[in-house]
Amino acid sequence: MNTHATPPSNAGNTTAGNTTAGNSGTTNKELLLQEINAVTAETAALMKHATDAAGEQTAILREGLEQRYHALQDRFHALQTQMARQAREAARATDQYVHAHPWQSVGVAAAGGLVAGVVIGALIRRS
Repeated sequence: MNTHATPPSNAGNTTAGNTTAGNSGTTNKELLLQEINAVTAETAALMKHATDAAGEQTAILREGLEQRYHALQDRFHALQTQMARQAREAARATDQYVHAHPWQSVGVAAAGGLVAGVVIGALIRRS
């Protein structure tokens, strides 16, 4: 009997199915990357043991992997939705600022264009 074909433990995994950062100092992106790494490790374990594990053990590994994969998809979708909402809020705030301070916005844009022109000109002269 092969004892290596047991499904990987979720010990220490606080992110499965959780879309908020419950750990202080840990961002959603970091939690998502941890979850991706865990799913990748489980996939590797499944592939490694698929040939020498009994059918039931392989099915257990596959079931656990599918659950983690679906949880990861849900977390990814939630993060994608959150990022889209934050981008809309930033665009709205920028639009409000530009409408409230049009000449300052024109000045900032002109200064940015001037800096970009000077940098591009210097790069062209070097080549």
